Amino acid sequence: MVSLRKLSLNICVGESGDQLTRASKILEELTGQKPSIGRAEKTIRSFGIQRNEEISTFCTVRGSLANDLLERALRIKEYRLPARCFAEQGTFAFGIDEHIDLEGMKYDPNVGIFGMNFVVVCVNKRYEPCTGCESPCSKHASYPSEIVQQIDQGDMSNSVKNHRRHLCITQSLAPSRWPKDVKNLPGGYIKQISEVLNTKKNTIGYGVQLTSTFVDTKNASEQTADWYLFPDQLKLSNVNVNQAEAVIEKLFVKDESIIPIKDKTKPNERHHVLPVLSEGIRCERLNGVWMLICCHYQHDQRCGIVGPILIDEIQKYVRHTNSPQNVHCLPISHIGGHRFAGNVIVYPTGVWYGRVLTCHIPLLVDAYTTSSAELKDKLKPLIRGYVDSS
Repeated sequence: MVSLRKLSLNICVGESGDQLTRASKILEELTGQKPSIGRAEKTIRSFGIQRNEEISTFCTVRGSLANDLLERALRIKEYRLPARCFAEQGTFAFGIDEHIDLEGMKYDPNVGIFGMNFVVVCVNKRYEPCTGCESPCSKHASYPSEIVQQIDQGDMSNSVKNHRRHLCITQSLAPSRWPKDVKNLPGGYIKQISEVLNTKKNTIGYGVQLTSTFVDTKNASEQTADWYLFPDQLKLSNVNVNQAEAVIEKLFVKDESIIPIKDKTKPNERHHVLPVLSEGIRCERLNGVWMLICCHYQHDQRCGIVGPILIDEIQKYVRHTNSPQNVHCLPISHIGGHRFAGNVIVYPTGVWYGRVLTCHIPLLVDAYTTSSAELKDKLKPLIRGYVDSS
Protein backbone atom coordinates (compact mmCIF):
# COMPACT_ATOMS: atom_id res chain seq x y z
CA MET A 1 0.00 0.00 0.00
CA VAL A 2 1.33 3.45 -0.91
CA SER A 3 0.75 6.84 0.67
CA LEU A 4 1.20 10.37 -0.59
CA ARG A 5 4.42 11.98 0.63
CA LYS A 6 4.04 15.36 -1.08
CA LEU A 7 2.30 17.12 -3.95
CA SER A 8 3.91 19.89 -6.00
CA LEU A 9 1.76 22.32 -8.00
CA ASN A 10 3.27 24.37 -10.81
CA ILE A 11 2.01 27.02 -13.21
CA CYS A 12 4.41 28.08 -15.96
CA VAL A 13 3.38 31.27 -17.77
CA GLY A 14 6.61 31.77 -19.72
CA GLU A 15 7.04 35.40 -18.75
CA SER A 16 7.39 37.67 -15.75
CA GLY A 17 5.00 40.44 -14.81
CA ASP A 18 1.23 40.52 -14.26
CA GLN A 19 0.61 37.05 -15.68
CA LEU A 20 2.97 35.51 -13.15
CA THR A 21 1.45 37.54 -10.32
CA ARG A 22 -2.05 36.31 -11.20
CA ALA A 23 -0.86 32.71 -11.44
CA SER A 24 0.72 33.02 -7.99
CA LYS A 25 -2.60 34.23 -6.57
CA ILE A 26 -4.26 31.03 -7.81
CA LEU A 27 -1.74 28.81 -6.04
CA GLU A 28 -1.98 30.90 -2.90
CA GLU A 29 -5.77 30.51 -2.93
CA LEU A 30 -5.48 26.75 -3.42
CA THR A 31 -2.80 26.05 -0.84
CA GLY A 32 -2.96 28.90 1.68
CA GLN A 33 0.77 29.46 1.37
CA LYS A 34 2.97 31.89 -0.53
CA PRO A 35 4.26 30.21 -3.72
CA SER A 36 7.88 30.20 -4.82
CA ILE A 37 9.02 31.65 -8.13
CA GLY A 38 10.85 29.63 -10.77
CA ARG A 39 13.43 31.11 -13.14
CA ALA A 40 14.43 30.12 -16.67
CA GLU A 41 17.62 28.04 -16.74
CA LYS A 42 18.58 29.28 -20.21
CA THR A 43 17.63 31.78 -22.89
CA ILE A 44 15.05 30.63 -25.46
CA ARG A 45 14.90 33.35 -28.09
CA SER A 46 12.03 31.81 -30.05
CA PHE A 47 9.81 32.17 -26.96
CA GLY A 48 11.24 35.50 -25.86
CA ILE A 49 12.57 34.00 -22.62
CA GLN A 50 15.76 35.29 -21.04
CA ARG A 51 18.01 33.26 -18.75
CA ASN A 52 17.09 33.79 -15.05
CA GLU A 53 13.80 35.45 -15.99
CA GLU A 54 10.93 34.67 -13.60
CA ILE A 55 8.58 32.46 -15.62
CA SER A 56 6.76 30.10 -13.24
CA THR A 57 5.25 29.77 -9.79
CA PHE A 58 5.10 26.64 -7.67
CA CYS A 59 4.55 25.29 -4.17
CA THR A 60 4.57 21.97 -2.33
CA VAL A 61 1.93 20.67 0.07
CA ARG A 62 1.69 17.61 2.30
CA GLY A 63 -0.83 15.85 4.49
CA SER A 64 -4.60 16.16 4.17
CA LEU A 65 -4.40 19.22 1.90
CA ALA A 66 -2.22 17.32 -0.56
CA ASN A 67 -4.67 14.41 -0.57
CA ASP A 68 -7.62 16.74 -1.12
CA LEU A 69 -6.00 18.63 -4.01
CA LEU A 70 -4.86 15.41 -5.67
CA GLU A 71 -8.36 13.94 -5.42
CA ARG A 72 -9.87 17.05 -7.03
CA ALA A 73 -7.30 17.02 -9.83
CA LEU A 74 -7.65 13.30 -10.58
CA ARG A 75 -11.42 13.69 -10.71
CA ILE A 76 -10.95 16.01 -13.69
CA LYS A 77 -8.89 13.29 -15.42
CA GLU A 78 -11.59 10.72 -14.56
CA TYR A 79 -8.91 8.86 -12.57
CA ARG A 80 -7.20 7.72 -15.76
CA LEU A 81 -3.61 8.64 -16.68
CA PRO A 82 -1.44 7.27 -19.52
CA ALA A 83 1.57 5.14 -18.64
CA ARG A 84 3.98 7.88 -19.72
CA CYS A 85 2.90 9.92 -16.67
CA PHE A 86 4.50 7.42 -14.29
CA ALA A 87 8.15 7.14 -13.27
CA GLU A 88 9.99 4.71 -11.03
CA GLN A 89 10.29 5.21 -7.28
CA GLY A 90 6.62 6.14 -6.81
CA THR A 91 6.43 9.43 -8.72
CA PHE A 92 3.93 10.51 -11.37
CA ALA A 93 2.89 13.79 -12.98
CA PHE A 94 0.02 15.17 -15.02
CA GLY A 95 -1.58 18.46 -15.96
CA ILE A 96 -4.97 20.11 -16.34
CA ASP A 97 -5.86 22.70 -18.97
CA GLU A 98 -7.94 25.04 -16.81
CA HIS A 99 -7.56 25.59 -13.10
CA ILE A 100 -11.26 26.48 -12.77
CA ASP A 101 -12.07 22.81 -13.45
CA LEU A 102 -10.91 22.11 -9.90
CA GLU A 103 -13.89 21.77 -7.59
CA GLY A 104 -14.36 24.96 -5.59
CA MET A 105 -12.44 27.23 -7.96
CA LYS A 106 -14.46 29.97 -9.66
CA TYR A 107 -13.66 32.06 -12.69
CA ASP A 108 -12.32 35.52 -11.88
CA PRO A 109 -12.07 37.85 -14.89
CA ASN A 110 -9.33 39.79 -13.09
CA VAL A 111 -7.21 36.64 -12.88
CA GLY A 112 -8.00 34.66 -16.00
CA ILE A 113 -7.57 30.94 -16.65
CA PHE A 114 -4.34 29.00 -16.29
CA GLY A 115 -3.22 25.44 -16.88
CA MET A 116 -1.56 23.65 -14.00
CA ASN A 117 0.83 20.73 -13.50
CA PHE A 118 0.83 18.29 -10.59
CA VAL A 119 3.85 16.26 -9.48
CA VAL A 120 3.00 13.47 -7.05
CA VAL A 121 5.58 11.75 -4.82
CA CYS A 122 4.45 8.58 -3.03
CA VAL A 123 6.04 6.19 -0.55
CA ASN A 124 5.36 2.64 0.51
CA LYS A 125 3.17 3.10 3.57
CA ARG A 126 3.62 -0.37 4.95
CA TYR A 127 7.24 -0.20 6.06
CA GLU A 128 9.65 2.57 6.95
CA PRO A 129 13.00 2.13 5.09
CA CYS A 130 15.84 0.71 7.25
CA THR A 131 13.68 -0.30 10.20
CA GLY A 132 10.96 -2.75 9.21
CA CYS A 133 8.46 -0.76 11.30
CA GLU A 134 4.97 -0.29 9.96
CA SER A 135 4.22 3.27 8.95
CA PRO A 136 2.68 4.97 10.78
CA CYS A 137 4.41 3.17 13.64
CA SER A 138 2.47 2.42 16.81
CA LYS A 139 5.51 1.06 18.66
CA HIS A 140 7.82 4.09 18.75
CA ALA A 141 7.27 7.76 19.56
CA SER A 142 6.50 9.97 16.58
CA TYR A 143 7.43 13.57 15.78
CA PRO A 144 4.79 16.33 15.60
CA SER A 145 3.32 16.47 12.09
CA GLU A 146 4.22 20.15 11.66
CA ILE A 147 7.88 19.28 12.33
CA VAL A 148 7.84 16.31 9.95
CA GLN A 149 6.64 18.60 7.16
CA GLN A 150 9.65 20.88 7.72
CA ILE A 151 12.28 18.12 7.43
CA ASP A 152 14.12 18.22 4.11
CA GLN A 153 13.78 14.96 2.15
CA GLY A 154 16.44 15.96 -0.41
CA ASP A 155 19.98 14.72 -0.86
CA MET A 156 22.00 15.13 2.35
CA SER A 157 25.20 13.28 1.39
CA ASN A 158 28.40 15.28 1.90
CA SER A 159 26.55 17.88 4.00
CA VAL A 160 29.14 17.83 6.81
CA LYS A 161 31.70 20.60 7.21
CA ASN A 162 35.25 19.22 7.05
CA HIS A 163 36.74 18.61 10.51
CA ARG A 164 39.09 16.20 12.26
CA ARG A 165 38.16 16.72 15.90
CA HIS A 166 34.96 17.48 17.76
CA LEU A 167 35.16 19.32 21.08
CA CYS A 168 32.09 19.41 23.34
CA ILE A 169 32.11 21.83 26.28
CA THR A 170 29.75 21.17 29.20
CA GLN A 171 27.50 24.04 30.25
CA SER A 172 25.13 24.34 33.21
CA LEU A 173 22.16 25.48 31.09
CA ALA A 174 19.88 22.84 29.60
CA PRO A 175 19.70 22.72 25.76
CA SER A 176 16.24 24.31 25.71
CA ARG A 177 17.77 27.45 27.27
CA TRP A 178 20.84 27.76 25.07
CA PRO A 179 20.84 31.04 23.09
CA LYS A 180 20.86 30.86 19.30
CA ASP A 181 24.64 31.35 19.34
CA VAL A 182 26.22 29.38 22.20
CA LYS A 183 29.11 31.83 22.27
CA ASN A 184 26.61 34.07 24.06
CA LEU A 185 26.13 31.62 26.95
CA PRO A 186 26.62 33.15 30.43
CA GLY A 187 30.24 33.47 31.48
CA GLY A 188 31.58 33.52 27.93
CA TYR A 189 33.49 30.23 28.34
CA ILE A 190 32.66 28.86 24.89
CA LYS A 191 33.25 32.26 23.31
CA GLN A 192 36.80 32.30 24.72
CA ILE A 193 37.45 28.72 23.55
CA SER A 194 36.20 29.67 20.09
CA GLU A 195 38.53 32.67 20.00
CA VAL A 196 41.54 30.53 20.96
CA LEU A 197 40.70 27.94 18.29
CA ASN A 198 40.26 30.66 15.69
CA THR A 199 43.56 32.31 16.62
CA LYS A 200 45.40 28.99 16.37
CA LYS A 201 43.55 27.56 13.36
CA ASN A 202 46.57 27.86 11.05
CA THR A 203 48.92 26.11 13.48
CA ILE A 204 46.28 23.50 14.28
CA GLY A 205 45.99 22.80 10.56
CA TYR A 206 42.61 21.03 10.51
CA GLY A 207 38.98 21.77 11.25
CA VAL A 208 37.62 21.52 14.79
CA GLN A 209 33.89 21.22 15.45
CA LEU A 210 33.03 23.13 18.65
CA THR A 211 29.70 22.58 20.41
CA SER A 212 28.20 22.94 23.85
CA THR A 213 26.71 20.00 25.71
CA PHE A 214 24.78 19.50 28.93
CA VAL A 215 25.70 17.04 31.64
CA ASP A 216 24.09 17.27 35.07
CA THR A 217 27.01 18.27 37.29
CA LYS A 218 27.66 19.87 40.66
CA ASN A 219 30.24 22.20 39.15
CA ALA A 220 28.53 25.61 39.16
CA SER A 221 31.52 27.73 38.11
CA GLU A 222 31.16 29.56 34.80
CA GLN A 223 34.96 29.61 34.48
CA THR A 224 35.41 25.84 34.70
CA ALA A 225 34.01 23.13 32.43
CA ASP A 226 34.47 19.52 31.39
CA TRP A 227 35.60 18.77 27.84
CA TYR A 228 34.57 15.79 25.73
CA LEU A 229 36.96 15.23 22.82
CA PHE A 230 36.15 13.04 19.83
CA PRO A 231 37.19 10.83 18.07
CA ASP A 232 39.91 10.66 20.76
CA GLN A 233 37.25 9.48 23.24
CA LEU A 234 38.68 11.61 26.04
CA LYS A 235 37.07 13.48 28.90
CA LEU A 236 38.95 16.37 30.49
CA SER A 237 37.46 17.40 33.83
CA ASN A 238 37.72 20.78 35.57
CA VAL A 239 39.37 22.77 32.78
CA ASN A 240 39.58 26.40 33.86
CA VAL A 241 39.16 28.88 31.03
CA ASN A 242 42.63 30.27 31.83
CA GLN A 243 44.09 26.81 31.14
CA ALA A 244 42.27 26.39 27.83
CA GLU A 245 44.96 27.85 25.56
CA ALA A 246 47.65 25.57 26.99
CA VAL A 247 45.41 22.51 26.64
CA ILE A 248 44.53 23.39 23.04
CA GLU A 249 48.21 23.94 22.28
CA LYS A 250 49.10 20.49 23.64
CA LEU A 251 46.20 18.45 22.22
CA PHE A 252 45.39 20.28 18.99
CA VAL A 253 48.59 22.03 17.88
CA LYS A 254 51.24 19.62 19.18
CA ASP A 255 48.82 16.71 18.67
CA GLU A 256 49.81 15.05 21.96
CA SER A 257 46.58 13.12 22.39
CA ILE A 258 45.94 9.38 22.16
CA ILE A 259 45.23 9.70 18.41
CA PRO A 260 47.82 11.31 16.09
CA ILE A 261 45.29 13.32 14.07
CA LYS A 262 47.96 15.23 12.14
CA ASP A 263 49.86 12.09 11.14
CA LYS A 264 47.88 10.99 8.09
CA THR A 265 49.78 7.71 7.94
CA LYS A 266 48.39 6.73 11.34
CA PRO A 267 44.88 8.25 11.54
CA ASN A 268 43.40 5.42 13.57
CA GLU A 269 46.38 4.52 15.76
CA ARG A 270 45.74 4.98 19.47
CA HIS A 271 48.32 5.49 22.18
CA HIS A 272 47.93 3.76 25.53
CA VAL A 273 49.25 6.67 27.58
CA LEU A 274 46.87 9.50 28.43
CA PRO A 275 48.18 13.02 27.87
CA VAL A 276 49.57 14.82 30.91
CA LEU A 277 47.80 18.16 31.32
CA SER A 278 47.86 21.15 33.65
CA GLU A 279 47.45 20.73 37.38
CA GLY A 280 43.89 20.07 38.48
CA ILE A 281 42.72 18.70 35.12
CA ARG A 282 41.72 15.05 35.23
CA CYS A 283 41.92 13.10 31.96
CA GLU A 284 40.08 9.82 31.39
CA ARG A 285 39.11 7.56 28.51
CA LEU A 286 35.53 7.35 27.29
CA ASN A 287 34.53 3.76 26.67
CA GLY A 288 31.69 2.43 24.56
CA VAL A 289 29.60 4.10 21.87
CA TRP A 290 28.85 7.81 22.11
CA MET A 291 25.87 9.29 20.32
CA LEU A 292 25.76 13.08 20.02
CA ILE A 293 22.32 14.48 19.18
CA CYS A 294 21.59 18.06 18.16
CA CYS A 295 18.98 19.54 20.56
CA HIS A 296 19.54 23.27 19.95
CA TYR A 297 15.97 24.61 20.10
CA GLN A 298 16.66 28.34 19.86
CA HIS A 299 18.80 27.83 16.77
CA ASP A 300 16.15 25.71 15.05
CA GLN A 301 13.03 24.16 16.55
CA ARG A 302 13.29 21.05 14.36
CA CYS A 303 16.35 19.73 16.19
CA GLY A 304 15.12 21.33 19.40
CA ILE A 305 12.01 19.16 19.35
CA VAL A 306 13.31 16.04 17.60
CA GLY A 307 16.61 15.76 19.54
CA PRO A 308 15.17 15.21 23.05
CA ILE A 309 12.71 12.64 21.63
CA LEU A 310 15.63 10.70 20.13
CA ILE A 311 17.63 10.83 23.36
CA ASP A 312 14.65 9.52 25.31
CA GLU A 313 14.20 6.69 22.80
CA ILE A 314 17.90 5.77 22.97
CA GLN A 315 17.85 5.69 26.76
CA LYS A 316 14.71 3.54 26.81
CA TYR A 317 16.15 1.07 24.32
CA VAL A 318 19.49 0.90 26.14
CA ARG A 319 17.70 0.13 29.42
CA HIS A 320 15.60 -2.49 27.66
CA THR A 321 18.70 -4.23 26.28
CA ASN A 322 20.63 -3.93 29.56
CA SER A 323 23.60 -2.16 27.95
CA PRO A 324 23.76 1.23 29.73
CA GLN A 325 27.54 1.00 30.13
CA ASN A 326 28.09 0.62 26.38
CA VAL A 327 25.96 3.44 24.95
CA HIS A 328 26.08 7.09 25.99
CA CYS A 329 24.20 10.19 24.79
CA LEU A 330 25.17 13.85 24.75
CA PRO A 331 22.80 16.64 23.68
CA ILE A 332 24.79 19.13 21.63
CA SER A 333 24.35 22.56 20.05
CA HIS A 334 24.16 23.52 16.38
CA ILE A 335 26.26 21.38 14.01
CA GLY A 336 24.72 22.44 10.71
CA GLY A 337 21.98 20.76 8.70
CA HIS A 338 18.97 21.37 10.94
CA ARG A 339 16.79 20.78 7.89
CA PHE A 340 17.85 17.12 8.13
CA ALA A 341 16.68 16.65 11.76
CA GLY A 342 17.18 14.40 13.67
CA ASN A 343 20.92 14.69 13.50
CA VAL A 344 23.01 12.04 15.27
CA ILE A 345 26.81 11.67 15.31
CA VAL A 346 28.22 8.32 16.41
CA TYR A 347 31.71 8.12 17.93
CA PRO A 348 34.39 6.84 17.87
CA THR A 349 33.66 6.09 14.19
CA GLY A 350 32.58 9.69 13.53
CA VAL A 351 29.62 8.90 11.26
CA TRP A 352 27.00 11.64 10.88
CA TYR A 353 23.38 10.59 10.36
CA GLY A 354 20.39 12.72 9.38
CA ARG A 355 16.61 12.28 9.31
CA VAL A 356 16.92 9.73 12.13
CA LEU A 357 13.54 8.54 13.41
CA THR A 358 12.77 6.87 16.72
CA CYS A 359 12.14 3.72 14.66
CA HIS A 360 15.82 3.77 13.64
CA ILE A 361 17.15 3.72 17.21
CA PRO A 362 17.16 -0.08 17.78
CA LEU A 363 18.99 -0.56 14.48
CA LEU A 364 21.42 2.28 15.21
CA VAL A 365 22.27 1.06 18.71
CA ASP A 366 22.57 -2.59 17.67
CA ALA A 367 24.72 -1.72 14.64
CA TYR A 368 27.37 -0.06 16.80
CA THR A 369 27.23 -2.16 19.95
CA THR A 370 27.67 -5.33 17.88
CA SER A 371 29.91 -3.77 15.18
CA SER A 372 27.66 -5.40 12.60
CA ALA A 373 28.57 -4.44 9.03
CA GLU A 374 25.23 -5.79 7.85
CA LEU A 375 23.25 -3.53 10.20
CA LYS A 376 25.42 -0.52 9.35
CA ASP A 377 24.69 -1.10 5.65
CA LYS A 378 20.98 -0.67 6.39
CA LEU A 379 21.72 2.77 7.82
CA LYS A 380 23.52 4.04 4.70
CA PRO A 381 20.48 6.00 3.40
CA LEU A 382 20.73 8.15 6.55
CA ILE A 383 24.44 9.04 6.27
CA ARG A 384 25.29 12.74 5.95
CA GLY A 385 29.07 12.39 6.13
CA TYR A 386 32.03 11.55 8.34
CA VAL A 387 34.70 13.05 10.54
CA ASP A 388 37.76 13.45 8.30
CA SER A 389 40.34 10.76 9.10
CA SER A 390 41.98 10.67 5.67
